[in-house]
Amino acid sequence: LFRLAKRGELAKPDVLAAQVRRMVADPRSSALVENFAGQWLQIRNLADVMPDPVKFPTFDDDLRAAMKRETELFFGAVMKEDRSILELIDSDFTYRSHLLEEWYQGRAATYGINVNLRDIEFTRTPLKDRRFGGVITTGAVMVMTSGPFRSLPITRGAWVSSVIFNDPPEPPPDNVPDLKADDSTLQKEGLTVRQKLNQHSEDSRCAGCHKKIDPLGFALENYDLLGRWRDKYRTGLKVDASGVLFGKHAFKDVVGFKDAVLAEKDLFAKAFIKHLLSYALGRELTVVDRIAVDEIAKASEKDNYKLRDLIKHTVIHPIFSQKIKR
Repeated sequence: LFRLAKRGELAKPDVLAAQVRRMVADPRSSALVENFAGQWLQIRNLADVMPDPVKFPTFDDDLRAAMKRETELFFGAVMKEDRSILELIDSDFTYRSHLLEEWYQGRAATYGINVNLRDIEFTRTPLKDRRFGGVITTGAVMVMTSGPFRSLPITRGAWVSSVIFNDPPEPPPDNVPDLKADDSTLQKEGLTVRQKLNQHSEDSRCAGCHKKIDPLGFALENYDLLGRWRDKYRTGLKVDASGVLFGKHAFKDVVGFKDAVLAEKDLFAKAFIKHLLSYALGRELTVVDRIAVDEIAKASEKDNYKLRDLIKHTVIHPIFSQKIKR
């Protein structure tokens, strides 16, 4: 790479593209997976989230680390196998360890004390159930977007809006009271979290943002705060995960939600490219950068937005190659 740079060969798009392909295939590209995927998906924040240890004593640091590893291995496979970024929304495979498989099936398991996660075998696991697969519904994301006692639809909706569509919501007003939606309150009032939140969002100060992010968050409400599937809340009330994406794609459950996101694949692709380009340039994007985003998207569209190809088009684009020259 340095020899080519000294000879000025990296200024040639075909040479630069070949180097990108070579480097992505190299085992050391795992750094890109951990750093970019960690930043894009915000799974670095997983370390700061702790389900209540009294109510959920079986959740521990082993599980937290395994969930993060599952997400990283999956993203790495999509990149190294040159798969479409659309598989980041919906895929027919993931990576599971024995612990994770037991956990997702509702059975507690443990690795034991002082076990190195790198020594644990994660195997490529086929998925026939579309409720799982992709990055949105991983345990890492579900736990990270939950509180100590319950899932947080608003937080999950804000995550989807920010990460998947690169459209973060405005911060809430400072003087809006917290939503009281613990199990005892909901059971006493006979309400679901959605019904309680609907009351909360009637406030004119909150209605605009809630209209935007609530459908995104409630689409994931069948996953509890520990990332496991549920049909009912602990109060016995049925989970309602239905909604409408962007006012035009109605869905009844998370599978329908994935279909709705894929129906807006070009929007998702451009959002992903913005995240990738910002990471590559090491700065926030400006209005002028939108031209580069559109050009990278157009170049990648014909190959169905394959990730490795998309990285190549990003690196050989003039906006980035100028940075290389500097």
